[in-house]
Amino acid sequence: RTALMRAASEGRLETVQWLCNNNADVKRTALMRAASEGRLETVQWLCNNKADVKRTDNAGVTALEHATNRGQTAAMRYLSLNTDDTKTIPWQRGVGRTSALSPVVVAP
Repeated sequence: RTALMRAASEGRLETVQWLCNNNADVKRTALMRAASEGRLETVQWLCNNKADVKRTDNAGVTALEHATNRGQTAAMRYLSLNTDDTKTIPWQRGVGRTSALSPVVVAP
């Protein structure tokens, strides 16, 4: 696990910012980690600094799906409102535990 992934999962925004501003690779896993742990401020910062919301991990799961699978509603709401790719919206794909969720859960 990289320093960036650890900082993202722990919600250490200042560390994430420093690492990214000092040429750390903004890996898709940092966004996924922050989303799955419900670190909204870190998710927002990563998204505003070019993290790819649509990227998937080796299992084909996006940051939004990671947040959804962990019940992180604030991260779900933010990510669902900041992606234009409807294929990544979990309740439409029925991925994992998301099949019981509805769009109402993440409505603004």
